[in-house]
Parts: sequence; C-alpha cells; structure tokens
Amino acid sequence: MMGKIYINGLIGSIYNDKNELEQKGVELIDVIQQVKNHPFATSFEVYINSKGGVVDTGFDIHDYIVGLQLPITTIAETNCASIATVIFMAGHKRTMVTGTKFMIHSPLGKPNDFMNSDALENFTAQLKKVEKRISDFYAQTTRLTTNELKPLLKAETWLDNAQAFDLGFSTEQEVYVEEFQAVAYLNNNNNDMSTEISKETKTWLENQFLSLGKMFKGQIVNLDLQDANGLTLTFAELAEGDIPKVGDMATVEGVPAEGNYIMPQLGGITVTFVAGAITEIVEPVVEDEAITALKAENETLKKQLSIASAERGTAVKNLATAEQAFVNFKSEIGSKFQFVDKKEGDTGAPTKRTLLKK
Repeated sequence: MMGKIYINGLIGSIYNDKNELEQKGVELIDVIQQVKNHPFATSFEVYINSKGGVVDTGFDIHDYIVGLQLPITTIAETNCASIATVIFMAGHKRTMVTGTKFMIHSPLGKPNDFMNSDALENFTAQLKKVEKRISDFYAQTTRLTTNELKPLLKAETWLDNAQAFDLGFSTEQEVYVEEFQAVAYLNNNNNDMSTEISKETKTWLENQFLSLGKMFKGQIVNLDLQDANGLTLTFAELAEGDIPKVGDMATVEGVPAEGNYIMPQLGGITVTFVAGAITEIVEPVVEDEAITALKAENETLKKQLSIASAERGTAVKNLATAEQAFVNFKSEIGSKFQFVDKKEGDTGAPTKRTLLKK
C-alpha cells in the first residue's frame, strides 16, 4: 500500500529575538503524523512544494523519512529550493514535475544586532559548519564533489529538470505528465457537437480505468464505504481493508466526492473532500468521562420520568373508571329502590323514611 506525505510551504517555524512565533511552517511532528495516518503503508510518495526554511528541521525530516526504511519516491513540484532539496534527496526515486524551480545555495543567517567581533566570528564559524554540512551531504548524494559544489552553492544555482538529472539530484527526468484537455468532436449531416472534459470528469474516468485494470488483474476492484447518511463512497484506488488517507480519491454515485462525510465504519471520523480528493481527516471528539456519566444519568432519569408519567396516566384512567362505576351503581340503586314516608299515628312522632324494593 502506497502512503503519501505532503510538504508544502515553509519548512520549520520562524521565531523573533523574543522567541515569539512569527511564521508557522511544516515541522517534523507534522510529517510523523502523516506517516501515522498510513499504518499499513509499504512505501511512500513525498510531494514537496517549498522554497526552504530552517536547516535543522529540514535535516530532521530527511533523516526521519530515510529511517522509515521503506521505498521512498520524492516528487518536487512548483518549488524545491534551499533546505527543501535536502528532503528531496531522501527518495530512492527522485523526480521533478516539469517547470519546477529547483535551487541550491549556501545557508543564510541573521546575526543579532550590535554583535561584537568575537560574537561575529563565532556566528560566522557556526554558519561555515552548516555550509560544510550541506556541501558534504550533497557530495554524498549526488555526482558532484565538494569542490564542484562550492561555487554552485555560493552562486545560488537554479537547475532545470535535465540539469538536476545530470548532476544526480534527481534519479530520472519527468515522469509525471502535465494536465491535458481531451476533446471529442462529432460532425455529420444532422449533428455538430463538441465536448470538453472537465478536470472532475477526467479524474472520474481515470478512477474507472484504474478499477478495470485491477479487475483484469484479478484484484479487488475498489473500496466502498458508507457514510452516516447511507451514501456510498467508492475509492477506486483502494482495496478492501485499506484505510483512506489524505490525497485519496473517491466518488459518490459516479461524481467526485465533495464536502464532509462522517464515516461510522472508520470509527466516526469526519472526512473532507475537495474535487474528489481527501483534504482533511478529523477524529471524533472524545467526551470527558464526567460529561459522559452525566449524559447517561440524564438518560436514566428521562426513562424513569417516562415510566412515572405512564403510571400516572394509568392511575388517572383507573380513577375515572372507578368514578364511572360508582355513578352507574347509584343509578342502578335508584332504579330498584324507592323511599316512602311513614307516619306513626297522630302523636306527632318524627317521620321515618322507609326503603321499599320495587
């Protein structure tokens, strides 16, 4: 399985004299995280688009990538300058996209203000050590000697694809073709139609041809995953068991995926797509144990309240039934018995009411 690493922009971070962050760049930890996102990778492609940055950070990233002890392909595109070229040299296979600006030079440093001669001499000595480190590094990884490299570094040398290949910076010339536009034209007596294929359609077609190629080779055609809404995302470049990563392509019902998708099959992660390519993977938020316990307790109380409400409803119904039974009983009594007055002579004794059954 091929993993992908992206190094874009400034390498390392820039701080001012007060050790305050001025510009955030790509750090070693960022590269490590990208590697961790591909736990089953058996090789890596490293895409580099950078004008350089901090020397130590660049060497740290280079050494880490080499230390993976996996087949590495580095691909320079648009810009690969200064310390970015050191990371580029981590590849067993190294190539440059046509038009890439590739530049090597001696390291630069910014001394502190108001330095005395001793401090300046020490600063210069440190800078020369860095310069030697870079020169020795290129001498070990290219076809150039340190004597040949010295004037090239001082002159800030720009190399095109052919020159980088001839000097040993790249291992092969352009292998990645530029974007193309395909045009289909149909013209007969009744039809006049021309169609230009969009980038999204081109990507979809490429994925379909890749799937067909796998099919003919007897491989699993693609990886299908469902999001939380039941939509099926098809990864034509992945097989069953693969884990999607940044840069992988997917379609939804034949159209390049776009926007955010929550993936229950991948532990609830949220995957963001732009024009069919994964640009971001966000892990689900893990709630605090106390919050989780309160939510569980709240659910229990809600259930208890629901049961109590149901029991109260039953009691009200039973009471209504009892009241109706009593009314019916009174009515039945009134229909079967009557009251009569009975006088006891003329003595003026109180009248008694006698219940007579009908």
